[in-house]
Amino acid sequence: MRMGKLFGVAIAAVTMVAVASPAEAQRWGGRHRHHDRVDGGDLLLGALLAGGLIAVISSADKAERNRRDAENYDYPPPPRPAPPPPAWLPNSNAPADGYDAPPADYGTPSGGYAIANADDAADACAGAALSEGQRLARVASIGAIDAVDPVSGGWSVRGSILLREDYRKRGTERPFTCSISGSAAPSVRIEGY
Repeated sequence: MRMGKLFGVAIAAVTMVAVASPAEAQRWGGRHRHHDRVDGGDLLLGALLAGGLIAVISSADKAERNRRDAENYDYPPPPRPAPPPPAWLPNSNAPADGYDAPPADYGTPSGGYAIANADDAADACAGAALSEGQRLARVASIGAIDAVDPVSGGWSVRGSILLREDYRKRGTERPFTCSISGSAAPSVRIEGY
């Protein structure tokens, strides 16, 4: 592409010189000897015509190559259809409030937390710590979960939370501890508050 533009600019410059040269020659008057020999102007005109012909052939070849590439392009397969929505999401048979009840195995029968492993305990405590942090500062984010330890009948989680008054301000990082057992809500303590 750049070579074609450069070639086009060169052709335009040569054309301007070729057109201006005869006009300049006539302006001086004087004796003009006319010989039927090949001179610089004839060579310049020949080079100009040859360059123009090459440019036209090159662009036609490029158009043919693009057309051929488009015909042989291997299009990606169509996307897979979306999976059906879970049974508890809204559907056409939904009650008046717009939502079906969650499945029977969602949560625990008492409506509390179902803590089966360390990941569930870390998730529950991170959510509770984030809620407590947002109560104390305008912006809160969990920095890290440092440890998740099993204790009698539940879990103990330690981590850090970043509290700040504005997204642009640096804020302070505070350690927190959380304990959760059975289906009870997590108990969070943020140090320094």
